[in-house]
Amino acid sequence: MSNAELAPKCLHRFDELVDYKYLRAAVACYEAFITHIPNDDPKKPFHLFSFGAALTHRFTRFSDSADIDRSVVLCENAAGLISDAAPHKPQSLLHLSHSLTQRFKHLGHLSDIDRAIAVCEFAVQLTADSHFDKPQLLSSLGNALSCRFGHVGDLADIDKGVHACEVALQLTPDGHPRKPQFLSNLGNALTSRLEHFGDQADINRAITVCEAAVQFTSDGHFNKPHLLFHLGRCLFNRFARLGNVMDMKGSITACNDAVRLSPDDHPNKAHFLSTLGNVLTCRFKQFGSIADVDQAVQMCQEAVRLTPDNHPDKPHFLNHVGNALTQRFGLHGYLDDRNRAIIVYGTAVQLAADDHPEKPQFLSGLGYALSYYWLRPEPSQSQPPLTDLAWPQDARSQSYPILGRGGVLLGLGRANRSEYVPDLANIDRAIIACEVAIQLTPDEHPRKPQFLSNLGNALTCRFKYSGDLADSDRAITAYNVALQLTPDDHPKKPHFLFNLANVFINLDDHSTLDQPILLLSAAARLSTGPPSARFEACSLWAWCARRLQHSSLLDAYTFAIALLPQLAWLGLPMQDRHRELVRAQNVINDAVATAIEFREYSIAIEWFEQGRSIVWSQVLQLRGSANALREVVPCLADRLLQVSDELAQETAEEVDSIDASQRRYGLAFEWEELLLEARKIPGFGDFCLPMKASQLMSSALCRPVIALNISNIRCDAIVLGHGRDDILHIPLSEFSFQDAQSWLQYFSRALSSLGRGVRRISVFSTNDVEKVLALLWTHVVNPVLDILDFKHTLTHHELSRVWWCPTGPLSLLPIHAAGLYDATTSPGHKLSDFVVSSYTPTLSALVKSRDQFSSKEFKLTIIAQPQTLPGTLEEYQIIKNRANSLTLLPLLGSAATKESVMNCMKMSTWVHFAGHSVQDLECPMESRLLLDDGGCLTLSDITMMSLPQAELAYLSSSCTAQGTEALSEEAIHAAAGMLVAGYRGVIATLWSPEDKACVEIADTVYAHLFKNKQPDYTQAAYALHFAAQRLREEGAPFLRWAPFVHFGV
Repeated sequence: MSNAELAPKCLHRFDELVDYKYLRAAVACYEAFITHIPNDDPKKPFHLFSFGAALTHRFTRFSDSADIDRSVVLCENAAGLISDAAPHKPQSLLHLSHSLTQRFKHLGHLSDIDRAIAVCEFAVQLTADSHFDKPQLLSSLGNALSCRFGHVGDLADIDKGVHACEVALQLTPDGHPRKPQFLSNLGNALTSRLEHFGDQADINRAITVCEAAVQFTSDGHFNKPHLLFHLGRCLFNRFARLGNVMDMKGSITACNDAVRLSPDDHPNKAHFLSTLGNVLTCRFKQFGSIADVDQAVQMCQEAVRLTPDNHPDKPHFLNHVGNALTQRFGLHGYLDDRNRAIIVYGTAVQLAADDHPEKPQFLSGLGYALSYYWLRPEPSQSQPPLTDLAWPQDARSQSYPILGRGGVLLGLGRANRSEYVPDLANIDRAIIACEVAIQLTPDEHPRKPQFLSNLGNALTCRFKYSGDLADSDRAITAYNVALQLTPDDHPKKPHFLFNLANVFINLDDHSTLDQPILLLSAAARLSTGPPSARFEACSLWAWCARRLQHSSLLDAYTFAIALLPQLAWLGLPMQDRHRELVRAQNVINDAVATAIEFREYSIAIEWFEQGRSIVWSQVLQLRGSANALREVVPCLADRLLQVSDELAQETAEEVDSIDASQRRYGLAFEWEELLLEARKIPGFGDFCLPMKASQLMSSALCRPVIALNISNIRCDAIVLGHGRDDILHIPLSEFSFQDAQSWLQYFSRALSSLGRGVRRISVFSTNDVEKVLALLWTHVVNPVLDILDFKHTLTHHELSRVWWCPTGPLSLLPIHAAGLYDATTSPGHKLSDFVVSSYTPTLSALVKSRDQFSSKEFKLTIIAQPQTLPGTLEEYQIIKNRANSLTLLPLLGSAATKESVMNCMKMSTWVHFAGHSVQDLECPMESRLLLDDGGCLTLSDITMMSLPQAELAYLSSSCTAQGTEALSEEAIHAAAGMLVAGYRGVIATLWSPEDKACVEIADTVYAHLFKNKQPDYTQAAYALHFAAQRLREEGAPFLRWAPFVHFGV
């Protein structure tokens, strides 16, 4: 077979399989004979444009500009050899148009796209509507017109492009192999028009045609990544306008599939990566997952790396990098992210021509970045290598330094102004950039409101330091125009309302606070936009209302509390949920304090409960019983439990891949839909909703549960039970949040030498700790005992049982040990003289523990580490001796593997762990109980277990009941984890105990628990109380007995 015969066959084979060995063979064959074909050979035009098509294919894969230049020449020669009346003329013109379009996409020369459109229009004119090539010619024309519109912005181009694509589809039957591509081209054209003019009908239709294109194309088809990319782009644009998170999820799925199906050297890989990264950035803004913004930065940077500087899409990719870096800087405050963001935005501005349609976006992004960087002079900070940027012609005459010296990000109105000095030159430059962006953008452009908001931000920054009312007036005008151009259901609406409210607040005029209250309350009531933005609006609304003594104060907190489940959304990994809750803690405690001020004690206790251990409550909610629902709608109950199990597994694994996050998000969305469906059933309106005050009252029964709310507003005790049908309020008027903070700092310093994670061989003694215990007694515990009239029990020798549920710094202090321990002090000045204390992470945890009943035969698993802690072997022997004929499952030393421990825990009702543990302050869910084989049992492992028959866990290790100060309300420690796993009661430690004390405490505890034939876990709190009392009576110092605490029933 000759080269002339083989070349087209190889090219056809390449078109079918997209296997580049066939393309290489085709090019080699054409190279061998193309120059030898005489001009009068009737097949020469066919060979020329076929060879040109092969070179264009190779160019799109390997980006060798010599290939595309040669392709254009070959196609031009082919078209020149064919008369206008010849049947192959339109096809030759199509190949020429395609080559010119590809060269334009690579080099950005408008003359190429102009010629491509003119050539394609001529081909369309030469072709009858009935010709089988007419749809392809029209669709290619529409694609070229859309391409030029994307770089020039001429409305006539995009309208003509959409029309050409529509006619192409009308002429194409459903079974046509090119129908998916024609559908995608129409969707792409509609999306381009939408991005500039915001017609909702365009985006809905674009999604419909792109979905059809994807559906009709197999995964193995070479064009599938392009079709998925266009679908993802359409879905993202609809999310950006309507805020439907399912559109965002669909966009990520489509773009991720496009990336997955395209090899690394795919010519459009950069487009796929950059778009996926940008959508992940937006999902981060919506939900706050750190993995999303990290992956976004990585993908967008990779897209930039794959793209040469002279590529017309390079500024677009750089802009996406800037978006991701800016968001990550707002999260972590890394100066490197800040500096790099300014650099990439500036480079995008430089590379984009003044008439580039996206130039306003690049300028506004740069202005946004600069306006938020109020800089403190720090000579040690490295400076980005920026000197001058390319600005539009009307702004180039003004010279401004691009970046001052190093600094840190400050929040709106929240920073200490005395600590930071702004780089006003940067803010001036930001204002210039935002103003030019607005001048270049028509009002109907969908991004105009964001550009106006960015200008308002920059003006507000300058006003806060210059005090020039002209800046505040201009900022108010910019925000107002942005709001007028933005519909209520737009996801950016809460941001714009918040920003406008912030301007009025910064006026520092008491008489103007009514206006921000109206704006912030409107933002809080919206159903679209990131929950974090609406929560911040609630917080600032409450601040304004309190300052003004406004009647809406309680309403502000009502909306804030209602947003907590969305702020710590189930679709997020636990670590991200915990991070989101850090900023909510003070707001929650202030809300409870405000409800108490209004004497709304039922609301106060409900808010107290909804703000405590939110993540643990979500875990328990996923395990909630659906038995009642199954009796009514069994299929719904079964699906709910299945989704719950899968979601619990996904959220605990903390996997950061896009596929894993998509599964987790999808399950969370389905979970919410199933709950809504269940609540529509008569009798299930409150299914899986937070408990009401009347239900929480049952947690106390006859014995008091004391909730301690610590707030900057006020400090109070709220008591449930104690023989009362109502809620008892006890003000702690001599105690403040600042007191609790200083006590915790003092206490932590006193214990700092004890270390974390190890049982100590020798005792460490300090009298300083006792000062904190005295303060707790005087200002917190004693006032509660006085009102509850517990002190009569000292003479009757009857000890009452109480549960403490503290908040804030108090949750990290040993309330159970409060008292006066001076040697001269008479009895009756310590909490333990009157009550047996237990703790509970939430009020509902007590309700659920008391509702559980175990029917399993008693078995006790004992894990000990005699090789590293000799005392643990003695501990085991003591328990064994006390147990008599009770069933024990000992796991000593290396026998205690992770698998064996978890298996024995499933078979047992009680577990005793004697050994080392580690508290991970950076990642609390990775705090762990260490095993002798080198393995460990993490807090995540524990909470993933479901042990409905479990009764008592005894954690004779260090810091197993100690949370972290940053997340004091969340009770992230092993003791709470055991309650989540199903144990009704837990004995644990607040700090590292002495090894000898562990043995002595265990001896007394088990002697008490095993004194009857059937062990009773409900006596564990009394047993621990007596054990600590025994050590005190023997003269043991505080640090020897006080670490041990009891949780649960």
